[in-house]
Amino acid sequence: MIERPPAAEPGRRSFFAELTHDRVALLILAGSLLLRMLVVAGFANTDIKIEDERHYHELAGNLRDGNGFVLHGTVTSLRPPLYPAFVAVVWTAVGGESLTAVRIAQSVLSVLTCIPAYYLALVLFNRRAARWALAGVALYPSLVFADALILTEVLFTFLLMLTAAAAASLVHRPRFLTAAALGAAVAATALTRSVLWPFPLVLVPLVAWAVPGALSRKVLLSATVFVGYAVVIAPWSIRNTQLQHSFTVVDTMGGMNLRMGNYEHTPDDRMWAVVGLDGDKNWSHELALERGSGAAPLTEGQKEKWARDKAVDYMLHHPLVTARRSLIRFADFWGLEREFAAAIAQGIYQPPRWFGVLVAIAMGLAYPIVMLLAVVGVFMVPLKDLRTHAFLFSLVAFICMVHTVVFGHSRYHLPLIPILLVYAAAAIDWLSHASRLPARTWTPVLVAASILCLIWIRQVFAVDADRLHQLLQVLS
Repeated sequence: MIERPPAAEPGRRSFFAELTHDRVALLILAGSLLLRMLVVAGFANTDIKIEDERHYHELAGNLRDGNGFVLHGTVTSLRPPLYPAFVAVVWTAVGGESLTAVRIAQSVLSVLTCIPAYYLALVLFNRRAARWALAGVALYPSLVFADALILTEVLFTFLLMLTAAAAASLVHRPRFLTAAALGAAVAATALTRSVLWPFPLVLVPLVAWAVPGALSRKVLLSATVFVGYAVVIAPWSIRNTQLQHSFTVVDTMGGMNLRMGNYEHTPDDRMWAVVGLDGDKNWSHELALERGSGAAPLTEGQKEKWARDKAVDYMLHHPLVTARRSLIRFADFWGLEREFAAAIAQGIYQPPRWFGVLVAIAMGLAYPIVMLLAVVGVFMVPLKDLRTHAFLFSLVAFICMVHTVVFGHSRYHLPLIPILLVYAAAAIDWLSHASRLPARTWTPVLVAASILCLIWIRQVFAVDADRLHQLLQVLS
């Protein structure tokens, strides 16, 4: 990876003036919105299908009705609060529990997510790459499909890209308001999906390194980032901790997921299937034995603490098993995107055969193409700004690392796709304009591409062979 000296900041006029004068970008945004509205129309009669969707639906309904953050009749900390609140706001605005209204709102957020990708590519590369990045986010099949699901993906991806854009803005114009906004964006993202709540441990020192200026100013800006984060996340954390009688920052799923991914009955392949284990193989069976039948019930937070402690103990006493499972979870995280295809195979969705075939092929090809191009972009394309690249790399690496330890699934890499598309876009531009490609610097590209291909080959021919056969039968 080569860094070249920073060029002049994208147009000395403001970024939004730059964007609004780019007619190609505006046409792409308009086309993206039209495509998403067609998808929403196609899902007009589709109800929620997944257990997670049912949870968010119930939480949002209770929030809208003034009943509080209640699930199954109990005040809870099981889920992060921001996505149910988003759904509740949409329903309040339209005056009813309309899934179509939520899908339209998510489609608008998806289109807006294209804008930070454009900005980041402009900062790191050039206008041509920015347009490619914009088009990639606008048309990426799994991102379009996510708009139809009542899940956190769309909101989380939007907030994650805002976080990345705020970090890039802070590097170029280090102001205290931008620093506070960056901290607040991280907190809002964590309140949508809790994987990011520990990220300030990485972000604060990274800000101190990346922003220019005297040491005292670096320290103050870093502190401002943390204050912005704390102000947004603290009220919810205080509420949770008081409710659960145990320190709970965002939700109580983290420790439970850590336990499910790290105990004696965790399966090596398709680890997420552990949620279906019952009897003495269930992750909480040992807790019931320890507590006995006459013990007072534990709060969600106390159960999570027990689960987290048990998982850590298991990992420390079984380092080789933990290492093997971490490699598998890493492979699962970067696995092929098969959620829509799996849903068709299981009969969850029953689209026309031609549409199912078309979408399955589009999703099956888009992800590996983007990943391989992103590898080229990361290792081969000269950067204008190494500091912004460091922020983007830290986001991708942090989220991947957490899921490698806790719970890996290809669904969890989807919010990182817009960041990867920035590098894929740079690779497309570079490959199409480079007059002579270097001959001796492709080794890291070939190594990374080989690892990805091995992951995908294992997935197709070992992990998902039966599901693939089932899908082919459904579509035939």
